[in-house]
Amino acid sequence: MLNECVYDASSAYVLINSKGQVVYSNRKAEIIFGKSFDGKLVNILNAGDEMAEIIEKDETVYQKPISIFGHSYIVDKNIISIGELEMGYMITLHDEVVIKVIHGGV
Repeated sequence: MLNECVYDASSAYVLINSKGQVVYSNRKAEIIFGKSFDGKLVNILNAGDEMAEIIEKDETVYQKPISIFGHSYIVDKNIISIGELEMGYMITLHDEVVIKVIHGGV
């Protein structure tokens, strides 16, 4: 049930491990970045300089406005750690519709 809620969420979620491999993406992320036949996101690493900068930085990012493939998003990047061990990170993309709902503009 939780998997269905996250998979069908209106925001995009991508989990990337410490080796830089995508280990999870929901439906919205697959729509934004595309999905290959082996189930991997094909364009997250080619989504422009702004996204590349977010991925490469070893720090948390909070509500950074960016443009990906001509569309506007607000991006969050959260480091996932267990104790001192960094496991990877989660990237969340909110589009204009989600932003309006969050801020009560719909």
